[in-house]
Amino acid sequence: MGMFSFSNDLLGGIVTEEELDDLMISVFNPEGTLLTAFDYDFPNPDTSGEFNFNFDTVTETIFQSGVFDDEDFGFDLGIDFDGGETGLDFYTDDTDDGNIGIILDEISIPGAQPGDEGYELIDEGGVLTATKVPEPASILGLFAIGTLGASLTRQKKQGK
Repeated sequence: MGMFSFSNDLLGGIVTEEELDDLMISVFNPEGTLLTAFDYDFPNPDTSGEFNFNFDTVTETIFQSGVFDDEDFGFDLGIDFDGGETGLDFYTDDTDDGNIGIILDEISIPGAQPGDEGYELIDEGGVLTATKVPEPASILGLFAIGTLGASLTRQKKQGK
Protein backbone atom coordinates (compact mmCIF):
# COMPACT_ATOMS: atom_id res chain seq x y z
CA MET A 1 0.00 0.00 0.00
CA GLY A 2 1.39 3.40 -0.79
CA MET A 3 1.09 6.82 -2.31
CA PHE A 4 3.15 9.04 -4.55
CA SER A 5 2.60 12.52 -5.96
CA PHE A 6 4.02 14.73 -8.70
CA SER A 7 3.27 17.97 -10.50
CA ASN A 8 0.33 18.01 -12.94
CA ASP A 9 2.76 19.58 -15.43
CA LEU A 10 4.20 16.07 -15.91
CA LEU A 11 0.92 14.53 -17.11
CA GLY A 12 1.28 12.93 -20.53
CA GLY A 13 4.80 11.63 -19.91
CA ILE A 14 6.97 9.47 -17.68
CA VAL A 15 7.56 10.55 -14.08
CA THR A 16 10.94 9.46 -12.68
CA GLU A 17 12.28 9.52 -9.15
CA GLU A 18 13.79 12.97 -9.77
CA GLU A 19 10.33 14.39 -10.53
CA LEU A 20 8.37 13.07 -7.56
CA ASP A 21 7.05 15.34 -4.80
CA ASP A 22 6.43 12.53 -2.30
CA LEU A 23 6.52 8.73 -2.16
CA MET A 24 5.39 6.47 0.69
CA ILE A 25 5.03 2.70 0.47
CA SER A 26 4.24 0.26 3.30
CA VAL A 27 4.76 -3.48 2.83
CA PHE A 28 2.63 -5.88 4.87
CA ASN A 29 2.73 -9.67 5.20
CA PRO A 30 -0.46 -11.69 4.47
CA GLU A 31 -1.44 -11.50 8.15
CA GLY A 32 -1.41 -7.69 7.99
CA THR A 33 1.80 -7.11 9.94
CA LEU A 34 3.89 -4.20 8.69
CA LEU A 35 7.22 -5.49 7.35
CA THR A 36 8.74 -2.20 6.26
CA ALA A 37 7.85 1.30 5.14
CA PHE A 38 9.58 3.63 2.71
CA ASP A 39 8.93 7.36 3.04
CA TYR A 40 10.81 9.73 0.75
CA ASP A 41 10.37 13.51 0.76
CA PHE A 42 11.57 15.40 -2.28
CA PRO A 43 13.46 17.17 -3.78
CA ASN A 44 16.22 15.76 -1.52
CA PRO A 45 15.11 12.31 -0.37
CA ASP A 46 17.29 10.43 2.08
CA THR A 47 17.10 7.14 0.22
CA SER A 48 19.92 5.57 2.26
CA GLY A 49 20.51 3.12 -0.56
CA GLU A 50 18.95 2.34 -3.89
CA PHE A 51 16.07 4.22 -5.44
CA ASN A 52 14.64 3.78 -8.93
CA PHE A 53 11.07 4.71 -9.94
CA ASN A 54 9.29 5.27 -13.27
CA PHE A 55 5.56 5.96 -13.74
CA ASP A 56 3.79 6.33 -17.10
CA THR A 57 1.06 8.95 -16.57
CA VAL A 58 -0.74 7.95 -19.78
CA THR A 59 -1.13 4.23 -19.02
CA GLU A 60 -1.03 4.85 -15.24
CA THR A 61 1.57 2.09 -14.95
CA ILE A 62 4.51 1.78 -12.56
CA PHE A 63 7.35 0.35 -14.65
CA GLN A 64 8.48 -3.00 -13.29
CA SER A 65 9.58 -4.99 -16.32
CA GLY A 66 13.34 -4.48 -15.96
CA VAL A 67 15.97 -5.29 -13.39
CA PHE A 68 16.19 -2.90 -10.43
CA ASP A 69 18.89 -0.64 -11.87
CA ASP A 70 17.37 -0.34 -15.36
CA GLU A 71 16.69 3.41 -15.35
CA ASP A 72 13.90 3.06 -17.93
CA PHE A 73 11.98 0.07 -16.59
CA GLY A 74 13.21 -1.05 -13.17
CA PHE A 75 11.89 -0.39 -9.68
CA ASP A 76 13.98 -0.29 -6.50
CA LEU A 77 13.41 0.94 -2.96
CA GLY A 78 15.58 0.06 -0.01
CA ILE A 79 19.15 -0.81 0.77
CA ASP A 80 22.18 -0.82 -1.51
CA PHE A 81 22.86 -4.54 -1.15
CA ASP A 82 25.93 -4.31 -3.37
CA GLY A 83 27.23 -1.58 -1.05
CA GLY A 84 27.34 -3.78 2.03
CA GLU A 85 24.18 -2.49 3.73
CA THR A 86 21.70 -4.59 5.67
CA GLY A 87 17.91 -4.36 5.81
CA LEU A 88 14.87 -4.83 3.60
CA ASP A 89 14.92 -4.26 -0.14
CA PHE A 90 11.91 -4.05 -2.50
CA TYR A 91 12.85 -4.25 -6.19
CA THR A 92 12.42 -5.82 -9.63
CA ASP A 93 14.83 -8.53 -10.72
CA ASP A 94 15.03 -11.98 -12.28
CA THR A 95 12.87 -14.45 -10.34
CA ASP A 96 13.45 -18.17 -9.88
CA ASP A 97 11.29 -18.91 -12.93
CA GLY A 98 13.46 -16.66 -15.14
CA ASN A 99 10.97 -13.80 -15.41
CA ILE A 100 11.26 -10.28 -14.03
CA GLY A 101 9.19 -9.82 -10.88
CA ILE A 102 8.85 -7.83 -7.68
CA ILE A 103 11.10 -9.17 -4.91
CA LEU A 104 11.15 -8.39 -1.20
CA ASP A 105 14.19 -9.69 0.62
CA GLU A 106 16.17 -9.05 3.77
CA ILE A 107 19.94 -8.88 4.03
CA SER A 108 21.19 -9.44 7.59
CA ILE A 109 24.87 -9.97 6.69
CA PRO A 110 26.40 -7.21 4.52
CA GLY A 111 26.89 -8.32 0.91
CA ALA A 112 24.85 -11.54 1.26
CA GLN A 113 23.36 -12.71 -2.03
CA PRO A 114 20.60 -15.26 -2.79
CA GLY A 115 21.60 -18.64 -1.40
CA ASP A 116 24.04 -17.13 1.13
CA GLU A 117 23.66 -17.12 4.89
CA GLY A 118 22.30 -13.72 5.82
CA TYR A 119 19.96 -13.52 2.81
CA GLU A 120 16.25 -14.22 3.23
CA LEU A 121 13.74 -14.11 0.38
CA ILE A 122 10.49 -12.84 1.88
CA ASP A 123 8.35 -12.65 -1.26
CA GLU A 124 8.83 -13.01 -4.99
CA GLY A 125 6.21 -12.12 -7.57
CA GLY A 126 3.24 -9.82 -7.65
CA VAL A 127 2.61 -6.59 -9.49
CA LEU A 128 2.57 -2.96 -8.39
CA THR A 129 -0.54 -1.07 -9.48
CA ALA A 130 -1.48 2.61 -9.26
CA THR A 131 -4.94 4.08 -8.72
CA LYS A 132 -5.58 7.79 -9.20
CA VAL A 133 -6.86 9.53 -6.08
CA PRO A 134 -8.53 12.95 -6.35
CA GLU A 135 -6.53 15.84 -4.98
CA PRO A 136 -7.81 17.34 -1.69
CA ALA A 137 -8.81 20.56 -3.48
CA SER A 138 -11.01 18.53 -5.86
CA ILE A 139 -12.67 16.73 -2.96
CA LEU A 140 -13.31 20.05 -1.15
CA GLY A 141 -14.73 21.48 -4.38
CA LEU A 142 -17.13 18.55 -4.72
CA PHE A 143 -18.10 18.91 -1.05
CA ALA A 144 -18.74 22.64 -1.53
CA ILE A 145 -20.88 21.99 -4.60
CA GLY A 146 -22.85 19.31 -2.73
CA THR A 147 -23.35 21.62 0.26
CA LEU A 148 -24.43 24.48 -2.00
CA GLY A 149 -26.95 22.19 -3.72
CA ALA A 150 -28.36 21.00 -0.38
CA SER A 151 -28.57 24.60 0.87
CA LEU A 152 -30.40 25.76 -2.27
CA THR A 153 -32.83 22.85 -1.96
CA ARG A 154 -33.61 23.78 1.68
CA GLN A 155 -34.07 27.47 0.79
CA LYS A 156 -36.39 26.55 -2.06
CA LYS A 157 -38.50 24.34 0.24
CA GLN A 158 -38.62 27.02 2.95
CA GLY A 159 -39.70 29.66 0.40
CA LYS A 160 -42.83 27.72 -0.55
